[in-house]
Amino acid sequence: MITKVRNSNFELLRIVAMLFIVIWHISIHAQKGELASHNYILALTTTGVNLFILISGYFGIKLNWRALLTLVGTVAFYNLASIIFKWQITGTTPLLGEIAGCFPPICNTRWWFINCYFMLMLLSPIINIALEKATDKQYKYTLGILLFTSCISGFCFKNFINITGYNTFQFITIYVLGNAIKKFHLQSRLSTRQFACTYILSTLCIFTLSFFASRTSNYNNPLIVISALSLFCIFAKLKFESKAVNYTATFMLSVYLLQDSSTGSIIYKHLYHSGQEMNFQGTEYCSLIILYIIILLGSAFILDNIRRFLLDKPTRRISNFLTKKLDLFS
Repeated sequence: MITKVRNSNFELLRIVAMLFIVIWHISIHAQKGELASHNYILALTTTGVNLFILISGYFGIKLNWRALLTLVGTVAFYNLASIIFKWQITGTTPLLGEIAGCFPPICNTRWWFINCYFMLMLLSPIINIALEKATDKQYKYTLGILLFTSCISGFCFKNFINITGYNTFQFITIYVLGNAIKKFHLQSRLSTRQFACTYILSTLCIFTLSFFASRTSNYNNPLIVISALSLFCIFAKLKFESKAVNYTATFMLSVYLLQDSSTGSIIYKHLYHSGQEMNFQGTEYCSLIILYIIILLGSAFILDNIRRFLLDKPTRRISNFLTKKLDLFS
């Protein structure tokens, strides 16, 4: 029996988005934004988070107990592992609040992305129903209001609903935008060249703006939204299949959780001090950063396989039980 490999363009985009996030975090955590390359990195990589949510919106979140418990279990696993590792290397006794904060949506603000995505998951059934039943005019009106509130009122005029884009409202906005791409076939409205030109132009504008506005990297910056949208549509036009790409994409969340954990912050501090000693330049420093990324990817691969071995069966059994007893999502 031949198993068809699903199209890998969006899985490759998921990997690219995670690399963007890792490189951006290296710039702000391991280099403190002190290098001349910081503004270039900002312009090229700050689309990462919006790209992830666009993918979720394009395919739609199909909420069920298994998906919910898998996310909770994954976050708890990496948070507990990080706390234990930090305890071993620093001798700092874990606080009760740290342990309680292992579970979304109460995990600490270090993982703001997880808290916001968790809330988006919980809201997704009603969002999906509203989008499915809306007429085209109602749909476009809703999307326009969301984009205006986030990108114009929020970013430009600092409306308290969404000042920074680091919140659930931003995720809902980008989720609906991702859904709109599929509903209205936006990737077919322009050629790849036109989308590439839009992406390059918006990225150059982000780069220029970064010298004048400290809020340039906010995820509700309309230029960042346009840049993410353009890059998404470029990948949406690609058609190829790769089991390796599809498999690699499955542990991208683990990469995020590892590098942005409490242990990850300790590693970033060591990278910063090592970088200072090397003046953040030279072959030795470049090798250090490349080695860090390789170790990060390798660790995510190993730990995620351990997590699956420990948690997949219990998660499946509990979710099956809950589905029979309390099926909230059908």
